[in-house]
Amino acid sequence: MSLSLRALSTALATTAFVAAAAARPFQLPHAAPAAVIEAPDDWSLTETRDGVEGAVAGGAVKLSARYLAAPNAERALADERAALKRRGLTLAAAPRARSAGRWNGLDGVKLDFAAVAGHDPIDLTVILVGLPKAGFVALAYWGDGDAEEAAGNDLLRIADSIAPRK
Repeated sequence: MSLSLRALSTALATTAFVAAAAARPFQLPHAAPAAVIEAPDDWSLTETRDGVEGAVAGGAVKLSARYLAAPNAERALADERAALKRRGLTLAAAPRARSAGRWNGLDGVKLDFAAVAGHDPIDLTVILVGLPKAGFVALAYWGDGDAEEAAGNDLLRIADSIAPRK
């Protein structure tokens, strides 16, 4: 391996280590953890009774993550709808797009909704991830389209960090 390739390899490994170290873990729910997520340090997140809520980019992108002790995905989505409604967010009856996926080796579904925040139309995404023993983690995010696109890599990393509590 040439010196420049070695230097590049070392730089990439260091960058990956620093990026991994720059994330904070959050237990869902805080009092009796069933799952954990990690969020970048620049996200302003606050623990709630059943998860975390917060924002990045000066509040332009908002996020909530919570553990739902639901027996199936349909009930988990109904519970998440109710939680979002309490925050003043109303989702359309049906998602615009739905896709199955795997996040951190766990099966889930990504649902893209048209929604309303107060009187303002927004796009809102809910990712429901099933946990091996029981329940689901619901990760919801919404906000300014450009800011949400800029935060896209962070949002993917947060979703990929979902893990059952050991």
